[in-house]
Amino acid sequence: MLRILLLVLIGSVIACGGNKDENIKKAEVQKHKVSFVNVQKEQLPVYREFSGTVSAEDMVAITPKVIGYITNINYKEGMRFKKGAVLFEVSSQEIQEKLKLAESYVAEADNAIEQSKIGLKIAEEQLRQANAQYELAEKTYKRYQNLLKNESISKQEFDQVEAQYKMAKEAKASAESGVNLAKERMNQANVKKNQALAGKGEASVYAGYTKVIAPFDGIVLEKLVDVGNLAAPGQPVLKIGSNRNVIYSYVPESAIGKVKVGDELFIKVDSVGKSFKSKIVEISPNVDPMTRNFKIKSSAIDDIPVGAYTVALFADGNKESIMVPKSAVTMRGQLSVVFVNVGGKADMRIVKTGDAIGDKVEIISGLNGGEKIVEKNTDNIKSGDLLEG
Repeated sequence: MLRILLLVLIGSVIACGGNKDENIKKAEVQKHKVSFVNVQKEQLPVYREFSGTVSAEDMVAITPKVIGYITNINYKEGMRFKKGAVLFEVSSQEIQEKLKLAESYVAEADNAIEQSKIGLKIAEEQLRQANAQYELAEKTYKRYQNLLKNESISKQEFDQVEAQYKMAKEAKASAESGVNLAKERMNQANVKKNQALAGKGEASVYAGYTKVIAPFDGIVLEKLVDVGNLAAPGQPVLKIGSNRNVIYSYVPESAIGKVKVGDELFIKVDSVGKSFKSKIVEISPNVDPMTRNFKIKSSAIDDIPVGAYTVALFADGNKESIMVPKSAVTMRGQLSVVFVNVGGKADMRIVKTGDAIGDKVEIISGLNGGEKIVEKNTDNIKSGDLLEG
Protein backbone atom coordinates (compact mmCIF):
# COMPACT_ATOMS: atom_id res chain seq x y z
CA MET A 1 0.00 0.00 0.00
CA LEU A 2 2.84 2.37 0.90
CA ARG A 3 4.60 1.47 -2.30
CA ILE A 4 1.51 2.29 -4.38
CA LEU A 5 1.14 5.63 -2.59
CA LEU A 6 4.77 6.51 -3.29
CA LEU A 7 4.37 5.77 -6.98
CA VAL A 8 1.27 7.93 -7.19
CA LEU A 9 3.12 10.78 -5.50
CA ILE A 10 6.10 10.57 -7.87
CA GLY A 11 3.78 10.49 -10.84
CA SER A 12 2.00 13.61 -9.64
CA VAL A 13 5.30 15.47 -9.18
CA ILE A 14 6.48 14.51 -12.65
CA ALA A 15 3.19 15.55 -14.14
CA CYS A 16 3.32 18.90 -12.39
CA GLY A 17 6.96 19.45 -13.44
CA GLY A 18 6.16 18.63 -17.02
CA ASN A 19 3.31 21.10 -17.12
CA LYS A 20 5.58 23.76 -15.62
CA ASP A 21 8.30 23.27 -18.30
CA GLU A 22 5.66 23.39 -21.00
CA ASN A 23 4.29 26.64 -19.61
CA ILE A 24 7.79 28.18 -19.44
CA LYS A 25 8.47 27.24 -23.06
CA LYS A 26 5.16 28.72 -24.11
CA ALA A 27 5.99 31.92 -22.22
CA GLU A 28 9.40 32.16 -23.92
CA VAL A 29 8.01 32.11 -27.46
CA GLN A 30 7.79 35.68 -28.73
CA LYS A 31 6.37 37.31 -31.80
CA HIS A 32 8.54 39.66 -33.89
CA LYS A 33 7.50 41.97 -36.68
CA VAL A 34 10.38 41.78 -39.16
CA SER A 35 11.34 42.27 -42.78
CA PHE A 36 12.56 39.36 -44.89
CA VAL A 37 15.04 39.00 -47.72
CA ASN A 38 15.12 36.11 -50.18
CA VAL A 39 18.42 34.25 -50.33
CA GLN A 40 19.58 33.84 -53.90
CA LYS A 41 22.71 32.59 -55.57
CA GLU A 42 24.45 35.13 -57.76
CA GLN A 43 27.53 35.37 -59.91
CA LEU A 44 30.32 37.15 -58.06
CA PRO A 45 33.84 37.93 -59.19
CA VAL A 46 36.71 35.81 -57.90
CA TYR A 47 39.19 38.19 -56.31
CA ARG A 48 42.97 38.04 -56.23
CA GLU A 49 44.62 39.91 -53.40
CA PHE A 50 47.58 42.27 -53.75
CA SER A 51 49.32 44.05 -50.90
CA GLY A 52 49.95 47.78 -51.14
CA THR A 53 50.71 51.01 -49.33
CA VAL A 54 48.91 54.35 -49.08
CA SER A 55 51.02 57.23 -50.39
CA ALA A 56 50.53 60.94 -51.01
CA GLU A 57 50.12 61.59 -54.73
CA ASP A 58 52.79 64.30 -54.58
CA MET A 59 55.56 63.64 -52.06
CA VAL A 60 58.43 66.12 -51.76
CA ALA A 61 61.50 66.51 -49.59
CA ILE A 62 61.77 70.24 -48.83
CA THR A 63 65.28 71.72 -48.75
CA PRO A 64 66.39 75.36 -48.37
CA LYS A 65 68.05 77.24 -51.24
CA VAL A 66 70.50 79.04 -48.94
CA ILE A 67 72.80 78.07 -46.09
CA GLY A 68 71.63 79.14 -42.65
CA TYR A 69 70.55 78.05 -39.21
CA ILE A 70 66.94 76.90 -38.80
CA THR A 71 65.11 79.40 -36.59
CA ASN A 72 61.50 78.19 -36.92
CA ILE A 73 59.65 75.08 -38.08
CA ASN A 74 56.04 76.19 -38.21
CA TYR A 75 54.32 72.84 -38.82
CA LYS A 76 54.62 69.59 -36.89
CA GLU A 77 54.28 66.10 -38.30
CA GLY A 78 50.66 65.39 -39.25
CA MET A 79 49.72 69.08 -39.50
CA ARG A 80 48.09 70.29 -42.70
CA PHE A 81 49.05 73.50 -44.51
CA LYS A 82 47.94 75.63 -47.45
CA LYS A 83 49.91 76.50 -50.55
CA GLY A 84 52.12 79.53 -49.84
CA ALA A 85 52.38 78.86 -46.10
CA VAL A 86 55.83 79.38 -44.52
CA LEU A 87 56.95 75.86 -43.59
CA PHE A 88 60.21 76.84 -41.88
CA GLU A 89 62.71 79.72 -41.70
CA VAL A 90 66.49 79.94 -41.74
CA SER A 91 68.75 82.80 -40.65
CA SER A 92 71.73 83.89 -42.80
CA GLN A 93 73.90 86.79 -41.62
CA GLU A 94 75.66 86.97 -44.97
CA ILE A 95 72.41 87.44 -46.88
CA GLN A 96 71.21 90.12 -44.46
CA GLU A 97 74.48 92.03 -44.85
CA LYS A 98 74.25 91.84 -48.63
CA LEU A 99 70.70 93.15 -48.48
CA LYS A 100 71.72 96.07 -46.24
CA LEU A 101 74.63 96.91 -48.57
CA ALA A 102 72.33 96.82 -51.60
CA GLU A 103 69.86 99.10 -49.82
CA SER A 104 72.67 101.56 -49.04
CA TYR A 105 73.65 101.59 -52.75
CA VAL A 106 70.05 102.42 -53.66
CA ALA A 107 70.01 105.26 -51.11
CA GLU A 108 73.31 106.56 -52.47
CA ALA A 109 71.96 106.46 -56.02
CA ASP A 110 68.80 108.31 -54.91
CA ASN A 111 70.97 111.03 -53.36
CA ALA A 112 73.03 111.32 -56.56
CA ILE A 113 69.84 111.72 -58.59
CA GLU A 114 68.62 114.50 -56.27
CA GLN A 115 71.98 116.28 -56.58
CA SER A 116 71.95 115.95 -60.37
CA LYS A 117 68.43 117.40 -60.47
CA ILE A 118 69.63 120.42 -58.52
CA GLY A 119 72.67 120.73 -60.81
CA LEU A 120 70.45 120.56 -63.88
CA LYS A 121 68.16 123.30 -62.56
CA ILE A 122 71.17 125.56 -61.93
CA ALA A 123 72.60 124.82 -65.38
CA GLU A 124 69.24 125.51 -67.04
CA GLU A 125 68.95 128.84 -65.14
CA GLN A 126 72.46 129.80 -66.24
CA LEU A 127 71.57 128.93 -69.83
CA ARG A 128 68.44 131.07 -69.59
CA GLN A 129 70.49 134.04 -68.42
CA ALA A 130 73.18 133.40 -71.05
CA ASN A 131 70.54 133.28 -73.77
CA ALA A 132 69.08 136.59 -72.61
CA GLN A 133 72.53 138.24 -72.53
CA TYR A 134 73.37 136.74 -75.91
CA GLU A 135 70.15 138.01 -77.50
CA LEU A 136 70.80 141.53 -76.16
CA ALA A 137 74.46 141.45 -77.28
CA GLU A 138 73.48 140.17 -80.73
CA LYS A 139 70.94 142.95 -81.25
CA THR A 140 73.45 145.58 -80.09
CA TYR A 141 76.15 144.10 -82.34
CA LYS A 142 73.91 144.20 -85.44
CA ARG A 143 72.83 147.78 -84.67
CA TYR A 144 76.45 148.89 -84.23
CA GLN A 145 77.33 147.23 -87.56
CA ASN A 146 74.87 149.58 -89.32
CA LEU A 147 76.13 152.58 -87.37
CA LEU A 148 79.68 151.74 -88.34
CA LYS A 149 78.71 151.56 -92.00
CA ASN A 150 77.17 155.02 -91.72
CA GLU A 151 80.27 156.21 -89.84
CA SER A 152 78.03 157.21 -86.97
CA ILE A 153 80.34 155.58 -84.41
CA SER A 154 84.04 155.10 -84.10
CA LYS A 155 85.84 151.82 -84.79
CA GLN A 156 86.83 151.59 -81.14
CA GLU A 157 83.20 151.75 -79.98
CA PHE A 158 82.29 149.00 -82.44
CA ASP A 159 85.17 146.83 -81.28
CA GLN A 160 83.93 147.03 -77.70
CA VAL A 161 80.40 145.98 -78.70
CA GLU A 162 81.79 143.20 -80.88
CA ALA A 163 83.88 141.87 -77.97
CA GLN A 164 80.82 141.84 -75.67
CA TYR A 165 78.87 139.99 -78.36
CA LYS A 166 81.56 137.29 -78.69
CA MET A 167 81.72 136.90 -74.91
CA ALA A 168 77.94 136.47 -74.72
CA LYS A 169 78.09 133.90 -77.49
CA GLU A 170 80.80 131.93 -75.67
CA ALA A 171 78.86 132.18 -72.40
CA LYS A 172 75.78 130.79 -74.15
CA ALA A 173 77.77 127.89 -75.58
CA SER A 174 79.30 127.23 -72.15
CA ALA A 175 75.85 127.26 -70.50
CA GLU A 176 74.55 124.80 -73.11
CA SER A 177 77.49 122.50 -72.36
CA GLY A 178 76.70 122.85 -68.66
CA VAL A 179 73.11 121.75 -69.25
CA ASN A 180 74.26 118.77 -71.34
CA LEU A 181 76.76 117.81 -68.65
CA ALA A 182 74.08 118.05 -65.93
CA LYS A 183 71.79 115.83 -67.99
CA GLU A 184 74.59 113.31 -68.47
CA ARG A 185 75.24 113.25 -64.74
CA MET A 186 71.54 112.64 -64.13
CA ASN A 187 71.54 109.79 -66.64
CA GLN A 188 74.57 108.27 -64.92
CA ALA A 189 72.84 108.59 -61.54
CA ASN A 190 69.76 106.82 -62.95
CA VAL A 191 71.92 104.02 -64.37
CA LYS A 192 73.59 103.58 -60.98
CA LYS A 193 70.21 103.48 -59.29
CA ASN A 194 68.98 100.80 -61.70
CA GLN A 195 72.10 98.79 -60.97
CA ALA A 196 71.59 99.31 -57.24
CA LEU A 197 67.95 98.24 -57.54
CA ALA A 198 68.98 95.12 -59.45
CA GLY A 199 71.48 94.32 -56.71
CA LYS A 200 68.83 94.92 -54.06
CA GLY A 201 66.36 92.75 -55.96
CA GLU A 202 68.84 89.89 -56.11
CA ALA A 203 69.64 90.28 -52.42
CA SER A 204 65.91 90.40 -51.63
CA VAL A 205 65.36 87.16 -53.57
CA TYR A 206 68.03 85.43 -51.50
CA ALA A 207 66.56 86.97 -48.35
CA GLY A 208 63.19 85.56 -49.42
CA TYR A 209 64.77 82.11 -49.65
CA THR A 210 65.21 82.21 -45.86
CA LYS A 211 61.45 81.62 -45.64
CA VAL A 212 60.64 78.27 -47.23
CA ILE A 213 57.17 78.28 -48.81
CA ALA A 214 54.79 75.33 -49.31
CA PRO A 215 54.45 74.50 -53.03
CA PHE A 216 50.94 73.02 -52.63
CA ASP A 217 48.21 72.23 -50.10
CA GLY A 218 49.33 69.26 -48.06
CA ILE A 219 50.48 67.62 -44.85
CA VAL A 220 53.83 67.29 -43.07
CA LEU A 221 54.82 63.63 -43.21
CA GLU A 222 58.17 63.78 -41.44
CA LYS A 223 60.46 66.32 -39.76
CA LEU A 224 64.07 65.52 -40.61
CA VAL A 225 66.00 68.34 -38.88
CA ASP A 226 65.42 70.21 -35.60
CA VAL A 227 65.46 73.97 -34.94
CA GLY A 228 68.97 75.29 -34.36
CA ASN A 229 70.68 72.99 -36.85
CA LEU A 230 72.52 74.27 -39.90
CA ALA A 231 70.53 73.78 -43.11
CA ALA A 232 71.98 73.84 -46.60
CA PRO A 233 70.82 73.28 -50.19
CA GLY A 234 70.32 69.58 -50.84
CA GLN A 235 69.74 68.78 -47.15
CA PRO A 236 66.02 67.95 -46.60
CA VAL A 237 64.36 69.55 -43.58
CA LEU A 238 60.75 68.33 -44.04
CA LYS A 239 59.07 65.59 -46.01
CA ILE A 240 55.63 66.69 -47.18
CA GLY A 241 52.80 65.17 -49.16
CA SER A 242 49.76 66.48 -50.97
CA ASN A 243 46.23 66.03 -49.58
CA ARG A 244 45.40 63.65 -52.43
CA ASN A 245 46.19 60.01 -51.61
CA VAL A 246 47.02 57.16 -53.96
CA ILE A 247 47.77 53.48 -53.41
CA TYR A 248 50.77 51.61 -54.75
CA SER A 249 50.11 47.86 -54.96
CA TYR A 250 52.55 45.14 -55.94
CA VAL A 251 51.14 42.59 -58.37
CA PRO A 252 52.64 39.19 -59.34
CA GLU A 253 53.94 39.07 -62.90
CA SER A 254 51.38 36.30 -63.62
CA ALA A 255 48.78 39.10 -63.70
CA ILE A 256 50.51 40.96 -66.55
CA GLY A 257 47.90 41.64 -69.21
CA LYS A 258 45.04 40.98 -66.79
CA VAL A 259 45.15 44.37 -65.07
CA LYS A 260 44.65 47.50 -67.16
CA VAL A 261 44.46 51.24 -66.56
CA GLY A 262 40.86 52.06 -65.66
CA ASP A 263 40.14 48.66 -64.08
CA GLU A 264 38.29 48.72 -60.77
CA LEU A 265 39.84 47.45 -57.54
CA PHE A 266 38.32 46.93 -54.12
CA ILE A 267 40.62 48.27 -51.40
CA LYS A 268 40.63 47.23 -47.73
CA VAL A 269 42.52 49.20 -45.07
CA ASP A 270 42.08 47.03 -41.99
CA SER A 271 44.09 49.31 -39.67
CA VAL A 272 41.38 51.98 -39.88
CA GLY A 273 38.47 49.69 -40.73
CA LYS A 274 37.79 51.23 -44.13
CA SER A 275 37.07 49.75 -47.55
CA PHE A 276 36.32 51.46 -50.85
CA LYS A 277 36.38 51.13 -54.62
CA SER A 278 39.43 52.31 -56.52
CA LYS A 279 40.55 52.63 -60.14
CA ILE A 280 43.95 51.83 -61.61
CA VAL A 281 45.56 55.02 -62.97
CA GLU A 282 49.10 53.83 -63.76
CA ILE A 283 50.85 50.52 -64.39
CA SER A 284 54.62 50.16 -64.22
CA PRO A 285 56.03 48.44 -67.30
CA ASN A 286 58.90 46.90 -65.29
CA VAL A 287 58.91 43.70 -63.22
CA ASP A 288 61.15 43.64 -60.15
CA PRO A 289 63.57 40.72 -60.76
CA MET A 290 63.88 40.10 -57.00
CA THR A 291 60.17 39.94 -56.05
CA ARG A 292 58.75 39.08 -59.50
CA ASN A 293 56.14 41.81 -58.91
CA PHE A 294 55.24 44.94 -60.82
CA LYS A 295 53.75 48.12 -59.37
CA ILE A 296 50.34 49.63 -60.04
CA LYS A 297 49.01 53.01 -58.89
CA SER A 298 45.33 53.41 -58.02
CA SER A 299 43.06 56.10 -56.60
CA ALA A 300 42.34 56.39 -52.87
CA ILE A 301 40.17 58.28 -50.43
CA ASP A 302 41.88 61.08 -48.52
CA ASP A 303 40.95 60.24 -44.91
CA ILE A 304 43.36 57.32 -44.52
CA PRO A 305 46.91 57.70 -43.17
CA VAL A 306 49.86 57.79 -45.55
CA GLY A 307 51.92 54.62 -45.15
CA ALA A 308 48.98 52.41 -44.15
CA TYR A 309 49.00 48.79 -45.35
CA THR A 310 46.30 47.96 -47.89
CA VAL A 311 44.90 44.90 -49.60
CA ALA A 312 43.71 45.36 -53.18
CA LEU A 313 41.14 42.89 -54.50
CA PHE A 314 41.13 42.38 -58.27
CA ALA A 315 38.34 40.51 -60.05
CA ASP A 316 39.72 37.46 -61.93
CA GLY A 317 36.74 35.45 -63.19
CA ASN A 318 33.39 34.66 -61.52
CA LYS A 319 31.93 32.20 -59.05
CA GLU A 320 28.43 31.35 -57.83
CA SER A 321 27.97 32.74 -54.32
CA ILE A 322 25.32 33.63 -51.78
CA MET A 323 25.37 37.22 -50.55
CA VAL A 324 23.16 38.47 -47.71
CA PRO A 325 22.89 41.85 -45.97
CA LYS A 326 25.43 42.30 -43.18
CA SER A 327 22.51 43.27 -40.95
CA ALA A 328 21.02 39.77 -41.34
CA VAL A 329 24.05 38.12 -39.70
CA THR A 330 24.33 38.28 -35.92
CA MET A 331 26.79 36.82 -33.43
CA ARG A 332 25.74 34.27 -30.82
CA GLY A 333 28.84 33.72 -28.74
CA GLN A 334 31.60 32.96 -31.25
CA LEU A 335 29.18 31.83 -33.96
CA SER A 336 27.67 33.73 -36.88
CA VAL A 337 23.99 32.96 -37.32
CA VAL A 338 21.00 33.96 -39.44
CA PHE A 339 17.30 33.31 -38.84
CA VAL A 340 15.38 31.47 -41.55
CA ASN A 341 11.61 31.82 -41.81
CA VAL A 342 10.22 28.25 -41.65
CA GLY A 343 6.43 28.25 -41.58
CA GLY A 344 6.31 31.58 -39.79
CA LYS A 345 8.81 30.53 -37.14
CA ALA A 346 12.44 31.47 -36.68
CA ASP A 347 14.98 28.73 -37.40
CA MET A 348 18.50 29.70 -36.29
CA ARG A 349 21.16 28.63 -38.80
CA ILE A 350 24.88 28.73 -38.08
CA VAL A 351 26.68 30.16 -41.09
CA LYS A 352 30.27 30.65 -42.19
CA THR A 353 30.94 34.08 -43.70
CA GLY A 354 33.40 35.10 -46.35
CA ASP A 355 34.32 38.43 -47.92
CA ALA A 356 32.29 41.54 -47.19
CA ILE A 357 31.49 43.71 -50.19
CA GLY A 358 29.75 46.98 -49.49
CA ASP A 359 26.75 46.33 -47.22
CA LYS A 360 26.67 42.61 -48.01
CA VAL A 361 28.63 39.59 -46.82
CA GLU A 362 29.30 36.28 -48.54
CA ILE A 363 27.84 33.10 -46.98
CA ILE A 364 30.20 30.18 -47.59
CA SER A 365 28.12 27.55 -45.76
CA GLY A 366 24.87 27.28 -43.80
CA LEU A 367 22.48 28.45 -46.54
CA ASN A 368 21.68 26.83 -49.87
CA GLY A 369 19.69 29.55 -51.63
CA GLY A 370 15.96 29.89 -51.82
CA GLU A 371 15.52 30.51 -48.08
CA LYS A 372 13.79 33.56 -46.68
CA ILE A 373 15.77 35.12 -43.82
CA VAL A 374 15.24 37.97 -41.39
CA GLU A 375 16.88 41.06 -42.86
CA LYS A 376 17.78 43.04 -39.70
CA ASN A 377 17.14 43.61 -35.97
CA THR A 378 17.87 39.98 -35.09
CA ASP A 379 19.48 40.49 -31.66
CA ASN A 380 16.38 39.47 -29.67
CA ILE A 381 15.17 36.66 -31.93
CA LYS A 382 15.64 33.00 -31.01
CA SER A 383 14.69 29.69 -32.59
CA GLY A 384 10.99 29.01 -32.41
CA ASP A 385 9.92 32.64 -32.17
CA LEU A 386 7.01 33.67 -34.34
CA LEU A 387 7.87 35.88 -37.30
CA GLU A 388 5.47 38.32 -38.88
CA GLY A 389 6.54 40.01 -42.10
